[in-house]
Amino acid sequence: MVSSDAVVLAASAAAAYALRTGPMRTWFRETIQPPAFFVIPGAVVVVLCLVSIGISRLYEDRRYLSRLEQYAALVKAVTYAILVALAFAFALREKELSRSILGMFWVLACALLVLERSAWHQLVKSVRRRGGDSARVAALVPPGGLPRLRRLLGGYPELGYRIAGVLVAGGNLRRNLAKLESWVQAGRIDALLVGVPSHAYHRVVPYLAWCEERYLPHHRLSSAFDAYHGAAESPGSLPPVDPKPVYTAAKRMLDELGALALLALTSPVWIAVAIAIRFDSPGPVLFVQDRVGRHGRLFRCLKFRTMYVHAPRYALTARSAKDPRVTPVGRFLRRTSLDELPQLVNVLKGEMSLVGPRPEMPFMVDRNTPLYRRRLMVLPGLTGLWQAVARHEPLEESLRYDLYYIQHRSLVFDFVIMARTAFSVLRGRGAY
Repeated sequence: MVSSDAVVLAASAAAAYALRTGPMRTWFRETIQPPAFFVIPGAVVVVLCLVSIGISRLYEDRRYLSRLEQYAALVKAVTYAILVALAFAFALREKELSRSILGMFWVLACALLVLERSAWHQLVKSVRRRGGDSARVAALVPPGGLPRLRRLLGGYPELGYRIAGVLVAGGNLRRNLAKLESWVQAGRIDALLVGVPSHAYHRVVPYLAWCEERYLPHHRLSSAFDAYHGAAESPGSLPPVDPKPVYTAAKRMLDELGALALLALTSPVWIAVAIAIRFDSPGPVLFVQDRVGRHGRLFRCLKFRTMYVHAPRYALTARSAKDPRVTPVGRFLRRTSLDELPQLVNVLKGEMSLVGPRPEMPFMVDRNTPLYRRRLMVLPGLTGLWQAVARHEPLEESLRYDLYYIQHRSLVFDFVIMARTAFSVLRGRGAY
């Protein structure tokens, strides 16, 4: 994978130079040195990116890492490498190193590395679904946690984990470590798989120390497992939601700029959709519905109307392409997610964000658990983690994705979710 990353980075550097001196040369006033001048600086930047990716542990067998986490880590690693390169250029007072080429390289490298890793993921996923590249693991779980862990792993066969032994955290530590020792000596396991939620993680520390002493790999599934396991826990067992004031302020600024830009770019689409809806069936163009926002506040959520006017306003939508309540134009709007464009107005008003949990109807929130209402700690989003990676899964599964997002939200994660959502929408996957 190091060699393929190097090829992708070198190609990104060459493409950035070609764009800067070709189609985009009229965009800038500065003159550019010949290609030979950039060979050494380009090689240095490529090496810095590879080192940064390596430091981020993205060349290890971290099969527990989600694809979006990996993509976010890739973007961070390349960004850090670019910042180091800029610092070197500033320290050496190198004025001939084009910042425009460096900027284009950053965009191309991030995009192509994500595509490359996605291709690798599909290849490895196919191999592991057929039973290859499996990892025999000893599963460390809380009392009663094994069925949940088995269901979780059953839903993600591409992880390639095969449970070869089970240890219960909180049980007899000496006996458990003796079992682990015997399994290692017998060649029965390749690693320890930790499926213990964060609030009980103090029980895991002795096992991790034992693994470190014996160089036994240990993988932690807590990021996904916490949300999955939390469905059976009380809200107090989950870590508190970090308010992240700096992130929240930066995200609000990006929400406003992004919504304004999207409104300007999609304005012709609004006109075309409005005309299509009016010709398709009688009724208003917009569908207005009360939804529950941050801290339980109600707001008027806007969408393009996709159903006949006699359809119940607050009934659950059937996830079927043959739903008789949906108009012909409405089916197209839902498949392409164009029906949600008016929610950009909600984003500008501060009632929604570009990325966040799905905005729910009041009766859905009222009839669910306090854990479900934990989603109300942040602004609902135009898209979210569930929409980006699991639109094909039942709507009930969105809870664990939303809880995971709330605990791990960041600007890079938001950008990755938006990019992944755009890809899903273009494919029309999972939308009805």
